[in-house]
Amino acid sequence: MVLVRRLTVLGFVLLGGCSESLFGAHHGGQGDGGGSDGGDVPSTCPDVCIGDAAADFNGTAVGTNGHWRYLEDQRTHKWAPMMGTTVMMGTDARNQITKCTASSTAAACRALPDALLVSTAGSQSNADPAIEFTAPANQVLQLSLHALVPDGAPAQTIRLYRNSREDVLFTGTATAGATLARTITLDALQGDRFLVAVAPPGNGTTGVALQLFVNAPPGTTFPSTCQLALPFESTSGTSTTLDQCHGKTFTSFDPAGTSTMVLANGPFMEQGQAVMLPPEGYVQDTKTILDYSGDVTVQFWFLLKQFGGINPASLFSDRDLQQWGGIGILLIPGTSPTIQVSAGDPQTSSFTRISGPYLGLGSWQFVRVVRSRGNLALCLQGDRLAASSTSTQNSVTNQGVLLGLDTDTTNPGVFEGQFDDVRVITGALPCDPLP
Repeated sequence: MVLVRRLTVLGFVLLGGCSESLFGAHHGGQGDGGGSDGGDVPSTCPDVCIGDAAADFNGTAVGTNGHWRYLEDQRTHKWAPMMGTTVMMGTDARNQITKCTASSTAAACRALPDALLVSTAGSQSNADPAIEFTAPANQVLQLSLHALVPDGAPAQTIRLYRNSREDVLFTGTATAGATLARTITLDALQGDRFLVAVAPPGNGTTGVALQLFVNAPPGTTFPSTCQLALPFESTSGTSTTLDQCHGKTFTSFDPAGTSTMVLANGPFMEQGQAVMLPPEGYVQDTKTILDYSGDVTVQFWFLLKQFGGINPASLFSDRDLQQWGGIGILLIPGTSPTIQVSAGDPQTSSFTRISGPYLGLGSWQFVRVVRSRGNLALCLQGDRLAASSTSTQNSVTNQGVLLGLDTDTTNPGVFEGQFDDVRVITGALPCDPLP
């Protein structure tokens, strides 16, 4: 058996080089453990401005620069385009998006006059109004968000996510009369979709002011915090695929040796194609050595078709059994299957393990593992399953990344299924219980 590994990372960071948190100041939000009011979130689109949600709203389906869409987020990996010109309207007519300049009497627009104006149908509806920005290139992007609910209106949940609601970047509650503000700086891949949905936890409302600025921060170079990004597009017919952040080559293997990668449909239409692994197949690069000196997020989509007997199925591993470093993610079969994460703890010469129920056999699942400031957390489908304190902050591994196989060769586990959008990020993305 050939074991190969390689180093790639896709990341989210704050300006100024801080990798501890991905978020700027805020008010009333979830996902970064607190902070102050949003005084450091820019009030106008900073240089180099790539997108301004309100300024680019011109009555067309894609905005003035072709990067935008105005949608009803149907909460099930479906996004229906809104229709209209001055006012974009969903199939539920209560879901609307327009500009504050077209409705200057709206109360929230007096505080944010250069914003979009959003109306929501409420939690009983099957859809939430959303704006979408598509990244035009592989580059570092800063996303700056303001949301203001008018006085006397019910609170609204604001979701900022990439590509799907499971890949959450920020979830916050905008309460009446208080401006919610966030800034996040990240490494984006060309074609990444960044969406802001106004998702009422209860009653809908009219007149929510919403700003989203997208800019390329001066002095930043891609990749910034991206360690690994494998979208598995355009690899069919070859045995290799390139990491989109560092250009290293991952190779597909089966028990007979190098094998051709086979692509199939990903978890939803906008996600494109995913790699399909046969029983005992795996993808690897021995030269991709991940950096665990700071906060790290490991995440990807996977679909396990079936368990190969009584042994675990390995999803991801760069565990170093000599240095007690790296991370392993396993699916454990049984009457009540579980998903387990093990993170190297060099101080105790052991692996810290956390686990939760796995009910997703035969369906696409999004897993996120976050190791930050002495904590280890496991999220599945955007919801936290397990967390633990750990001293793994400075673990070191000399093992390459494996998908579908464990670096522990005493584990004969077999994975049969698919992988998509594998990313490793320097920084801690949210891994919280759903609100």
